[in-house]
Amino acid sequence: RINSAGQIVWGSTSTAKIAAIKNSPDANVEIWPGEVISDGKGGIFMSYYEIDQSFDSAAIYIQHIDSNGNRLMNAGGVKVAGNGYRMIRPVLVSDGGTGIILGWLEDEYQNSSYQYSEAFVQKFSSTGTPQWQNGGIQLCHADGLRRDINLMPDGNNGAVAVFTDSRNSFPVNNLDDNMDLYAQRISNDGVLQWSPTGVPVSTRSLTQELVKAIKQPDGQGYLVCYSTNPGGRFTGGKELYIQHLDNAGQITWQQDGSLIATAGD
Repeated sequence: RINSAGQIVWGSTSTAKIAAIKNSPDANVEIWPGEVISDGKGGIFMSYYEIDQSFDSAAIYIQHIDSNGNRLMNAGGVKVAGNGYRMIRPVLVSDGGTGIILGWLEDEYQNSSYQYSEAFVQKFSSTGTPQWQNGGIQLCHADGLRRDINLMPDGNNGAVAVFTDSRNSFPVNNLDDNMDLYAQRISNDGVLQWSPTGVPVSTRSLTQELVKAIKQPDGQGYLVCYSTNPGGRFTGGKELYIQHLDNAGQITWQQDGSLIATAGD
């Protein structure tokens, strides 16, 4: 931690505070970072995952660090209970109280292609105790896979998740050609508030890539920023759009959002 004057608060110039300790004794397992958010008291919550070099397995952990740089959970963090698949891409958001809501993806590879991939969320207390069902809450029940996920607070101790989704190009033999954006709201007690398959944010042709999603400060819904390449994902000419969802998950602006910027090759 560094204060506003640029002074080191945790550790020293030669010795940093250790935030995460690897749990696996396997030398082929590495720690990869997830996200870090404030705990509102000068400390942080962080997520990270341990993944083997073959990418065959991965486990997610969370940790709470106080304002003095001390770990408040187990030395190796709290392992997140999943559903038996590889867990990746952990994201965090405050629950609006003293705890957090964690989002992640679970997938299984077969012959170098996605066979299964779904998005989950779990709520944790400040001490790392899960608040919802074991394995978390599945955000979407639809064909295809979920690839990226972003969380934002819903203003009522729950969260809104925005994720990329391949249902409209299922089966996923051309994954990068047509990924759409969907959203889901989950309540304080872990109940899905919108359609079980999520609500569409953008289903235009080609792939939409999520940039950022935020809750409006006035509480009047959510803003989702995303990019797309009209000529294909791996070509130049990227366009940036923004869309507004109201608190019921309904699009309030024009279909697919408003174009705010373009970039050449």
